Amino acid sequence: MDFTGFTLYPSAARTKITTAAEQREVGEILEHDRLIEHLPRHKMLRIELENEVVSGTSLVKAHGSWKETYFQTIQTPPGLPRQPFDAVCPAGIVKVAVACIDRHTPGMGSHFGFKGYYLSVLVSLLEQRIWDARGQPAT
Repeated sequence: MDFTGFTLYPSAARTKITTAAEQREVGEILEHDRLIEHLPRHKMLRIELENEVVSGTSLVKAHGSWKETYFQTIQTPPGLPRQPFDAVCPAGIVKVAVACIDRHTPGMGSHFGFKGYYLSVLVSLLEQRIWDARGQPAT
């Protein structure tokens, strides 16, 4: 689904089918919170709507991209919200994966499969805002 400056795709990792209403709601929140203005320069952008996060899930598990010991070092881009490390997710959180791709790097030596920047975003549907964001350079 297209929004100003980006397209929101349903993730292949989703466990249930994305509805148009859910995709529209999440996209409008990302658009309203000006997500793309907080991203580094890139040649290609891929934004995917992943799964809903179960209420009470730890922040580390909700993002799901990093081990707990490494998670504490993951930064939040300036201007985006960051919850305390020990926060637990309230009801109504969905995960969005953002890939700012400079070039693809297929093969076993590349964790993300591209060079650029990876951002994990937790969106609150109840609060209608980005709730937490964490990212790192992708190599």
